[in-house]
Amino acid sequence: MKTQIGRILGLLLLLLFIVLPNFSYAQSYYWTYKGQTYYKFDDLKSAWQSDILNETNTIYQQTLMRDMTEEEKTYWLDKYPVSESTGTSYNTRNIYDEIVAGDEYSQLTTWRKQATGILLRANCKRPTDEELNNLAKNGQWQTTNAISSLTPYEQSCHHSQSTVTYYPILLISLGLLLVAFILFLLTRRLRRKIKVEDHQAGLKVGVFIFGILWRLIALVSIMGLAVFGYSVYQTLQPKPYLISGESMLPTLTNNENIQADTQIYNNTSPARGDIIVLTPPVENETDAYIKRIIGLPGETIEISDGKVYINNEAITEPYLMAQDRTYGDLIITLKADEYLVLGDNREESGDSREFGPILFSDIIGEAILP
Repeated sequence: MKTQIGRILGLLLLLLFIVLPNFSYAQSYYWTYKGQTYYKFDDLKSAWQSDILNETNTIYQQTLMRDMTEEEKTYWLDKYPVSESTGTSYNTRNIYDEIVAGDEYSQLTTWRKQATGILLRANCKRPTDEELNNLAKNGQWQTTNAISSLTPYEQSCHHSQSTVTYYPILLISLGLLLVAFILFLLTRRLRRKIKVEDHQAGLKVGVFIFGILWRLIALVSIMGLAVFGYSVYQTLQPKPYLISGESMLPTLTNNENIQADTQIYNNTSPARGDIIVLTPPVENETDAYIKRIIGLPGETIEISDGKVYINNEAITEPYLMAQDRTYGDLIITLKADEYLVLGDNREESGDSREFGPILFSDIIGEAILP
């Protein structure tokens, strides 16, 4: 009996020596992640890796418009292994930076800008992200002839400056002035008849009515001529504009006031390097754009390796910052009435790389710098 009791006590002591250290370890060392408690680091690591793969796949969908392959999953987990010191944010940030810096993403970004400009000109509306993503998923952006697979480029629409023309006011005013002059002559003739026939009361009424009419009509016509003259004066005056944004840095800064000479291109053609104010080339926008003319009608413009080439010759752009590069890949030959415009801050500017060339009729005037 005593032997059996001793064996039982010995077994209990053995169990205590085995269980208590592990129980103490489990209670002392654990990790909490997203509301879950993990007592083994391998389990926590698996949760981290799962989240990294999900977040990285989201990055792929947003940037490359596709899901990761199994090889890519293995590649990223091997390249940026998780540890207690890194967690997940460190890894996904590095993965994102590497994807965005990759040639594939740069090519897609360039394609999206070119495709947006073509579809905007052809269909008179900016394509949605979903439309561009669907095109990209079909692999059209990967080919050298990607743009030719889209809707052909046509000058089917452009956004002309919304202005009020005052020439009808001039014509109407001159017409009213002519009517007033005729009534004035009729009034004079009736007055002469009254002197001959003093007993004609009806003639006196006619003189009175015609006298009032020709004076009122003359007054209206003179007011119309005054409105026309004022409109001509206003048209000849430079128009004020307020710079909004940083697309023209370092030449023009945000909230800087400038003026636009709206008459200068009546006597001369726009020249390369001119800073112009133009009507918004993007649908549903109302504010005027300000850009610099780079390409002229008939020229072939190429953007590659961070530089701008015109007719196969690189141009010098002293107005850019020393470290600035013109991002994107573009080759286009401008038509007879087309101009290519870019912002001086090439990294932040929405310009012809995105919405395509502009027409001469889109130009409001040349900017008069302070």
